[in-house]
Amino acid sequence: MIHNILLWLQERIYDWTKPATPVDPSRPVSDTQRSYLELLFERELLRHQIRILERQVDKTRSSPKDGDSTNP
Repeated sequence: MIHNILLWLQERIYDWTKPATPVDPSRPVSDTQRSYLELLFERELLRHQIRILERQVDKTRSSPKDGDSTNP
């Protein structure tokens, strides 16, 4: 049940963030043509993606063998 809800939510977010028109990579998108709320929403989505990626990266911890003087 929860899995289905999460899949549905993921699909909605994908639909909401998908560009309405195809993006032409040869022409830069000007942020001045976008509304303040659109920019805020995009920034929050990017921050969320970064938080998710940070959780997926295995954080390595240094040990005394590594020569780190900050670790006792």
